[in-house]
Amino acid sequence: MLFFVTNICKAQNFDIGSWNIINVKYNYNKSMSFFAEAQLRSLKFYSNFHYHEFKGGIDYKILPNVRLALGLGKYDTYKEGG
Repeated sequence: MLFFVTNICKAQNFDIGSWNIINVKYNYNKSMSFFAEAQLRSLKFYSNFHYHEFKGGIDYKILPNVRLALGLGKYDTYKEGG
């Protein structure tokens, strides 16, 4: 009985997905810099996209070992299948 149950049970599929990220940072001067990032994720190899995000911001060095950052972003997740 246990043999038949283990053959029909499946926890997840084995499709290869993709996770793409691009980061950009521009150092304006020694204290201030700007950053941006975009991500795109899919459940299958470059199809069936289910998540994307875009974010960016500015950071400022207030002390030699302390940086203060302010950023905004847009994050969207979709159910499986898009």
